Amino acid sequence: MYAIRFATDITEHYTFKEARIEFNNVLTLNLLNEFRVYSVFYQQSCPPVYADGLFGYGDSTGLLVSHTTFPHHAISANVNDSSTLTVPLNLLGLLPPAYLDLSFSNPGHAGDYVGFTVSKASTLLDVGLLQNIEVEVYGTDNLLKDSLDGFNVLDLKLLSETGNRYMLGFVTKSGNYNIGRIRILMGATVGLFENLNVYNGFHFSIDRPPVVITADGPTTFCSGDTVTLTAYDSLGATDFLWNTGDTTQSIAVSQSGVYYVSVNDPNSCTLNSVAIEVNVMSKPVPVITG
Repeated sequence: MYAIRFATDITEHYTFKEARIEFNNVLTLNLLNEFRVYSVFYQQSCPPVYADGLFGYGDSTGLLVSHTTFPHHAISANVNDSSTLTVPLNLLGLLPPAYLDLSFSNPGHAGDYVGFTVSKASTLLDVGLLQNIEVEVYGTDNLLKDSLDGFNVLDLKLLSETGNRYMLGFVTKSGNYNIGRIRILMGATVGLFENLNVYNGFHFSIDRPPVVITADGPTTFCSGDTVTLTAYDSLGATDFLWNTGDTTQSIAVSQSGVYYVSVNDPNSCTLNSVAIEVNVMSKPVPVITG
Protein backbone atom coordinates (compact mmCIF):
# COMPACT_ATOMS: atom_id res chain seq x y z
CA MET A 1 0.00 0.00 0.00
CA TYR A 2 1.52 3.33 -1.06
CA ALA A 3 0.83 7.05 -0.77
CA ILE A 4 0.98 8.95 -4.06
CA ARG A 5 1.41 12.65 -3.41
CA PHE A 6 2.99 15.92 -4.46
CA ALA A 7 3.48 19.36 -2.95
CA THR A 8 1.45 22.30 -4.23
CA ASP A 9 3.12 25.70 -4.57
CA ILE A 10 3.41 27.21 -1.09
CA THR A 11 3.66 30.74 -2.48
CA GLU A 12 0.23 30.64 -4.15
CA HIS A 13 -3.03 31.67 -2.46
CA TYR A 14 -6.00 29.45 -3.29
CA THR A 15 -8.20 26.83 -1.69
CA PHE A 16 -9.18 23.46 -3.13
CA LYS A 17 -12.07 21.15 -2.39
CA GLU A 18 -11.51 18.25 -4.76
CA ALA A 19 -8.77 15.86 -5.81
CA ARG A 20 -8.83 13.53 -8.79
CA ILE A 21 -6.75 10.49 -9.62
CA GLU A 22 -6.90 8.90 -13.07
CA PHE A 23 -5.83 5.43 -14.10
CA ASN A 24 -5.27 5.38 -17.84
CA ASN A 25 -4.62 2.53 -20.28
CA VAL A 26 -1.52 0.65 -19.23
CA LEU A 27 0.16 -1.65 -21.74
CA THR A 28 1.35 -4.57 -19.65
CA LEU A 29 1.26 -8.33 -19.98
CA ASN A 30 -1.90 -8.27 -17.91
CA LEU A 31 -4.35 -5.89 -19.60
CA LEU A 32 -6.85 -6.30 -16.75
CA ASN A 33 -4.69 -4.63 -14.11
CA GLU A 34 -6.59 -3.00 -11.30
CA PHE A 35 -5.64 0.03 -9.24
CA ARG A 36 -7.12 0.21 -5.75
CA VAL A 37 -7.72 3.58 -4.06
CA TYR A 38 -8.32 3.45 -0.31
CA SER A 39 -8.55 7.13 0.64
CA VAL A 40 -7.71 10.67 -0.34
CA PHE A 41 -6.05 13.16 1.99
CA TYR A 42 -4.19 16.43 2.18
CA GLN A 43 -1.52 17.46 4.62
CA GLN A 44 -0.58 21.04 5.35
CA SER A 45 3.11 21.87 5.53
CA CYS A 46 4.34 23.17 8.83
CA PRO A 47 4.78 26.95 9.25
CA PRO A 48 8.29 28.27 8.57
CA VAL A 49 10.75 28.48 11.45
CA TYR A 50 12.97 31.51 10.90
CA ALA A 51 16.64 31.76 11.78
CA ASP A 52 17.17 33.83 14.91
CA GLY A 53 20.95 33.74 15.31
CA LEU A 54 23.89 35.13 13.33
CA PHE A 55 26.65 32.52 13.20
CA GLY A 56 28.99 34.24 10.73
CA TYR A 57 29.31 36.38 7.61
CA GLY A 58 31.88 37.75 5.16
CA ASP A 59 32.89 40.87 7.04
CA SER A 60 35.58 42.24 4.71
CA THR A 61 34.85 45.77 3.53
CA GLY A 62 35.81 47.77 0.47
CA LEU A 63 34.78 47.96 -3.15
CA LEU A 64 37.30 45.37 -4.30
CA VAL A 65 36.45 42.62 -1.83
CA SER A 66 33.43 40.35 -1.44
CA HIS A 67 31.55 41.35 1.70
CA THR A 68 28.26 41.29 3.60
CA THR A 69 26.61 44.41 5.01
CA PHE A 70 23.95 44.71 7.74
CA PRO A 71 24.14 40.97 8.58
CA HIS A 72 21.88 41.33 11.64
CA HIS A 73 19.05 42.54 9.40
CA ALA A 74 18.57 38.94 8.23
CA ILE A 75 17.36 38.00 11.71
CA SER A 76 15.44 41.22 12.33
CA ALA A 77 11.76 41.19 13.25
CA ASN A 78 11.17 43.79 10.52
CA VAL A 79 10.18 41.96 7.32
CA ASN A 80 11.61 44.78 5.20
CA ASP A 81 15.11 44.63 6.72
CA SER A 82 17.70 42.84 4.62
CA SER A 83 21.37 42.01 4.61
CA THR A 84 23.28 42.49 1.36
CA LEU A 85 25.87 40.17 -0.18
CA THR A 86 28.18 42.03 -2.55
CA VAL A 87 30.75 40.72 -5.00
CA PRO A 88 32.73 43.40 -6.89
CA LEU A 89 33.82 43.48 -10.52
CA ASN A 90 35.94 40.37 -10.86
CA LEU A 91 37.97 40.09 -14.03
CA LEU A 92 39.74 36.88 -13.05
CA GLY A 93 36.96 35.10 -11.17
CA LEU A 94 39.29 34.49 -8.21
CA LEU A 95 37.54 36.42 -5.44
CA PRO A 96 36.14 34.41 -2.51
CA PRO A 97 32.35 34.36 -2.18
CA ALA A 98 30.32 36.65 0.04
CA TYR A 99 28.36 34.65 2.59
CA LEU A 100 25.84 34.81 5.42
CA ASP A 101 25.50 32.04 8.01
CA LEU A 102 22.31 31.94 10.14
CA SER A 103 21.43 29.61 13.01
CA PHE A 104 18.21 28.25 14.54
CA SER A 105 17.43 28.02 18.24
CA ASN A 106 14.62 25.69 17.12
CA PRO A 107 16.37 23.14 14.87
CA GLY A 108 14.89 21.59 11.76
CA HIS A 109 14.83 17.94 10.76
CA ALA A 110 16.33 15.96 7.92
CA GLY A 111 13.98 16.20 4.93
CA ASP A 112 12.85 19.74 5.74
CA TYR A 113 12.78 22.47 3.09
CA VAL A 114 15.46 25.08 3.84
CA GLY A 115 15.97 28.39 2.13
CA PHE A 116 16.29 32.16 2.16
CA THR A 117 14.06 35.04 1.14
CA VAL A 118 16.07 37.05 -1.39
CA SER A 119 15.82 39.84 -3.94
CA LYS A 120 18.03 41.97 -6.11
CA ALA A 121 17.71 45.73 -5.88
CA SER A 122 15.73 47.24 -8.79
CA THR A 123 16.16 44.20 -11.06
CA LEU A 124 15.02 40.59 -11.23
CA LEU A 125 17.34 37.75 -10.34
CA ASP A 126 19.14 36.53 -13.46
CA VAL A 127 20.42 33.08 -14.41
CA GLY A 128 24.07 34.14 -14.17
CA LEU A 129 23.67 35.21 -10.56
CA LEU A 130 21.59 32.18 -9.56
CA GLN A 131 24.20 29.78 -10.92
CA ASN A 132 26.75 31.33 -8.56
CA ILE A 133 24.65 30.91 -5.40
CA GLU A 134 25.21 28.00 -3.03
CA VAL A 135 23.18 27.03 0.05
CA GLU A 136 24.76 24.84 2.71
CA VAL A 137 23.00 23.03 5.55
CA TYR A 138 24.77 22.29 8.84
CA GLY A 139 23.62 20.01 11.62
CA THR A 140 23.39 20.90 15.29
CA ASP A 141 26.86 19.34 15.51
CA ASN A 142 28.09 22.09 13.08
CA LEU A 143 29.00 19.50 10.45
CA LEU A 144 27.95 19.97 6.81
CA LYS A 145 24.93 17.76 6.08
CA ASP A 146 23.73 18.88 2.63
CA SER A 147 24.26 21.58 0.02
CA LEU A 148 23.09 22.77 -3.38
CA ASP A 149 25.54 24.62 -5.59
CA GLY A 150 23.90 26.53 -8.42
CA PHE A 151 20.22 27.40 -8.86
CA ASN A 152 18.03 28.29 -11.83
CA VAL A 153 14.86 30.30 -12.36
CA LEU A 154 12.69 27.23 -11.72
CA ASP A 155 14.02 27.16 -8.15
CA LEU A 156 12.63 30.64 -7.46
CA LYS A 157 9.21 31.05 -5.87
CA LEU A 158 7.90 34.61 -6.13
CA LEU A 159 6.26 35.69 -2.88
CA SER A 160 2.75 36.99 -3.42
CA GLU A 161 2.18 40.73 -3.17
CA THR A 162 5.84 41.40 -3.93
CA GLY A 163 7.41 42.26 -7.25
CA ASN A 164 10.93 40.92 -6.81
CA ARG A 165 11.15 39.01 -3.52
CA TYR A 166 11.67 35.26 -3.85
CA MET A 167 11.94 32.13 -1.78
CA LEU A 168 15.08 30.21 -2.79
CA GLY A 169 16.01 26.83 -1.35
CA PHE A 170 15.67 23.06 -1.60
CA VAL A 171 14.48 19.95 0.23
CA THR A 172 17.26 18.45 2.35
CA LYS A 173 18.18 14.80 2.06
CA SER A 174 16.77 12.30 4.51
CA GLY A 175 18.86 11.02 7.38
CA ASN A 176 19.34 11.03 11.12
CA TYR A 177 20.31 14.63 11.80
CA ASN A 178 18.85 17.95 12.91
CA ILE A 179 19.36 21.25 11.09
CA GLY A 180 21.12 23.88 13.20
CA ARG A 181 22.43 26.35 10.60
CA ILE A 182 22.09 27.35 6.95
CA ARG A 183 24.59 29.35 4.93
CA ILE A 184 24.13 31.20 1.65
CA LEU A 185 27.18 31.97 -0.48
CA MET A 186 27.34 34.16 -3.58
CA GLY A 187 30.34 33.57 -5.80
CA ALA A 188 31.99 36.05 -8.11
CA THR A 189 30.83 36.37 -11.70
CA VAL A 190 33.54 37.29 -14.17
CA GLY A 191 33.12 40.87 -15.37
CA LEU A 192 30.02 41.68 -13.30
CA PHE A 193 29.34 43.60 -10.11
CA GLU A 194 26.69 41.64 -8.19
CA ASN A 195 24.64 42.15 -5.03
CA LEU A 196 21.90 40.13 -3.37
CA ASN A 197 19.50 41.15 -0.61
CA VAL A 198 18.82 38.46 2.01
CA TYR A 199 15.80 39.04 4.27
CA ASN A 200 15.78 35.85 6.33
CA GLY A 201 16.59 32.15 6.45
CA PHE A 202 14.09 29.44 7.36
CA HIS A 203 13.19 25.77 7.44
CA PHE A 204 9.85 24.02 7.41
CA SER A 205 8.61 20.46 7.21
CA ILE A 206 6.87 19.49 3.97
CA ASP A 207 6.14 15.88 4.76
CA ARG A 208 5.73 15.47 8.49
CA PRO A 209 5.85 11.86 9.79
CA PRO A 210 2.40 10.65 10.82
CA VAL A 211 1.14 10.46 14.37
CA VAL A 212 0.36 6.87 15.31
CA ILE A 213 -2.23 5.60 17.81
CA THR A 214 -1.64 2.20 19.40
CA ALA A 215 -4.04 0.17 21.54
CA ASP A 216 -2.98 -2.05 24.44
CA GLY A 217 -5.60 -4.64 23.55
CA PRO A 218 -8.47 -5.45 21.19
CA THR A 219 -10.52 -2.49 19.97
CA THR A 220 -13.69 -4.63 19.95
CA PHE A 221 -14.68 -5.86 23.42
CA CYS A 222 -17.59 -6.31 25.80
CA SER A 223 -19.27 -3.60 27.82
CA GLY A 224 -17.53 -3.01 31.15
CA ASP A 225 -14.01 -3.44 29.75
CA THR A 226 -11.63 -0.68 28.56
CA VAL A 227 -8.78 -0.23 26.12
CA THR A 228 -5.97 2.30 26.45
CA LEU A 229 -5.10 4.34 23.35
CA THR A 230 -1.63 5.92 23.20
CA ALA A 231 -0.43 8.53 20.71
CA TYR A 232 3.15 8.41 19.45
CA ASP A 233 4.92 11.19 17.55
CA SER A 234 8.34 10.46 16.06
CA LEU A 235 9.32 14.16 16.25
CA GLY A 236 8.80 14.28 19.98
CA ALA A 237 5.62 16.33 20.31
CA THR A 238 4.35 16.54 23.89
CA ASP A 239 1.22 18.67 23.34
CA PHE A 240 -1.73 16.35 22.66
CA LEU A 241 -5.43 17.10 22.15
CA TRP A 242 -7.86 14.20 21.63
CA ASN A 243 -11.28 14.64 20.08
CA THR A 244 -12.61 13.69 23.53
CA GLY A 245 -11.03 16.83 25.00
CA ASP A 246 -8.29 14.91 26.84
CA THR A 247 -4.78 16.39 26.70
CA THR A 248 -2.77 13.40 27.90
CA GLN A 249 -0.71 11.13 25.67
CA SER A 250 -2.87 8.10 26.59
CA ILE A 251 -6.60 7.80 27.20
CA ALA A 252 -8.75 4.97 28.52
CA VAL A 253 -11.76 4.23 26.32
CA SER A 254 -14.87 2.32 27.37
CA GLN A 255 -17.38 3.56 24.79
CA SER A 256 -17.83 2.93 21.08
CA GLY A 257 -16.61 5.69 18.80
CA VAL A 258 -13.94 6.99 16.47
CA TYR A 259 -10.93 8.50 18.23
CA TYR A 260 -8.10 10.68 16.95
CA VAL A 261 -5.58 13.09 18.37
CA SER A 262 -3.93 16.37 17.29
CA VAL A 263 -0.34 17.12 18.22
CA ASN A 264 1.69 20.32 18.29
CA ASP A 265 5.45 19.98 18.08
CA PRO A 266 8.14 22.54 19.03
CA ASN A 267 8.02 23.91 15.44
CA SER A 268 4.34 24.91 15.89
CA CYS A 269 3.44 22.14 13.46
CA THR A 270 -0.02 20.63 14.00
CA LEU A 271 -1.11 17.28 12.64
CA ASN A 272 -4.05 14.94 13.20
CA SER A 273 -3.49 11.24 13.60
CA VAL A 274 -5.26 8.61 11.56
CA ALA A 275 -8.49 7.78 13.39
CA ILE A 276 -8.99 4.52 15.24
CA GLU A 277 -12.42 2.95 15.80
CA VAL A 278 -13.46 1.28 19.04
CA ASN A 279 -16.50 -1.01 19.18
CA VAL A 280 -18.02 -1.87 22.59
CA MET A 281 -20.45 -4.77 22.41
CA SER A 282 -23.44 -5.06 24.75
CA LYS A 283 -23.31 -8.07 27.02
CA PRO A 284 -25.92 -10.73 26.19
CA VAL A 285 -28.91 -11.00 28.52
CA PRO A 286 -29.47 -14.61 29.59
CA VAL A 287 -33.04 -15.86 29.39
CA ILE A 288 -34.20 -18.94 31.27
CA THR A 289 -37.32 -20.73 30.07
CA GLY A 290 -39.18 -23.57 31.77
